[in-house]
Amino acid sequence: MPEATVAVASLPRLFLTSCLYTAILSSSYLCLHFYTMTTKGLTRSFLPVLSIFLIASGLFLGNPPIFSRWNVNVNVLLIGNLILFVATILSFFLFTRSLYSKNPHAIVRTMYSGVLVKMILCLVAVFIYISIAGKSVNKGGVFGCMFLYLIYTFTEVAILMKLSKQKKNV
Repeated sequence: MPEATVAVASLPRLFLTSCLYTAILSSSYLCLHFYTMTTKGLTRSFLPVLSIFLIASGLFLGNPPIFSRWNVNVNVLLIGNLILFVATILSFFLFTRSLYSKNPHAIVRTMYSGVLVKMILCLVAVFIYISIAGKSVNKGGVFGCMFLYLIYTFTEVAILMKLSKQKKNV
């Protein structure tokens, strides 16, 4: 019977790992799509976001004892990282579509709306987590996800500003 409890306890980790691999494969497809549909510059500009995702996921999956000493739930960090990565992909895709617009205000609007959509998506995820977890909310995990949000947002805005400076109509 102890083997069954170990298998059940490892199920969330296995599920999270499969979700991470799915996100990596989908981001690879997205990079390939950008490469074939647009220039190499867009693909290269997305690589810092992909590297943040891979480094953070590797850090969380490779060092769970360190995070448990700090009372941080690794599963919260992994799910938060995945949500932030998907939201950043969505925001980046919206911006690259508006990059070819003749209206410079459309580009700025899309950049700010992408950041706003990402923030709202993260707030909804936090409220869902709080409603599910109840009193056992892992505050360290939530604060870790907030730090990841700042890293993703600053990186995305820096990339988008660099891309917008390269366009002549912006």
